[in-house]
Amino acid sequence: MSENKIASYISKQFIQRKARKITMKRVNYMHILTVHSPL
Repeated sequence: MSENKIASYISKQFIQRKARKITMKRVNYMHILTVHSPL
């Protein structure tokens, strides 16, 4: 029971961290596009 809770908590943290990294990459990419684009 408690081991499952710990495992699910760790996996949630891992997924959130991964999603945050992906979001930051996307934001940086969009920022580069807007800064360097002639538009």
